[in-house]
Amino acid sequence: MADRADLAWLTRWDRQQELYIPHREARFGAMLDVLEALVGMGRLREDFTLVDLACGPAALATRCLERFDRASAVGIEVDPVTLHLGAEHLSRFGGRLRLVEASITTAGWLDQLAVERVDVFALTTALHWLSPAELTALFGDLAGALPPGGVFLNGDNLGFSQALPTFTAITSYLQNQHRTCAAHNGADDWQSWRAAARQDPVLGPLCERRDALFAASDSQDEPPPLDLYEHALGAAGFAEVDSIWQSLDDRVLLAIR
Repeated sequence: MADRADLAWLTRWDRQQELYIPHREARFGAMLDVLEALVGMGRLREDFTLVDLACGPAALATRCLERFDRASAVGIEVDPVTLHLGAEHLSRFGGRLRLVEASITTAGWLDQLAVERVDVFALTTALHWLSPAELTALFGDLAGALPPGGVFLNGDNLGFSQALPTFTAITSYLQNQHRTCAAHNGADDWQSWRAAARQDPVLGPLCERRDALFAASDSQDEPPPLDLYEHALGAAGFAEVDSIWQSLDDRVLLAIR
């Protein structure tokens, strides 16, 4: 049975995310449209296995399983707070969704997935935590685990090149306008969401665990440049890499093994 308190936290999480990602659902939809096209073209099996990397509360994985009733998904996440919230979804999918508590930057993380094959690696709003060296290592892991034709999808803010300062300035201006409006309408930002979660009797102890895990982590304030990802994925062995959907610097990056 669904826990009403956890469902309320999930709703509050979604609103907090939309403060930063105004077209979040459109981006999820674009990622799933890519998979639907690949299935329709015969390039991706109908019973594909998707791994939702750094999955948070499994927002991408659950939306995937809602659309593709023969697919299965594994979410991997190190944050105990969002992993706890993601577990609220497990009973909905009859065993098609599993969650694994592990870090995608730890050696041997792929073994913890315990799957026969992976057809799709996907994630949203997560890789900005990684250093360039960690990013390179991760992309190497993904390329090694995917079969030829395997899919990587990343939905995130990926910045314009330094040669396009006006594009960057316009993006910042419009994003700030949206966040100001959303905040006035009562949406949490990341800091206020975490502060509230720390006061919850269930989430509070998990927040303490999370704080210890991420004490030495530094998230970038600015989105990483698109070309960093394109070059790193190409060097890792992906044959095709480019943005397939975009709103300002919010992109869906598609890479084909």
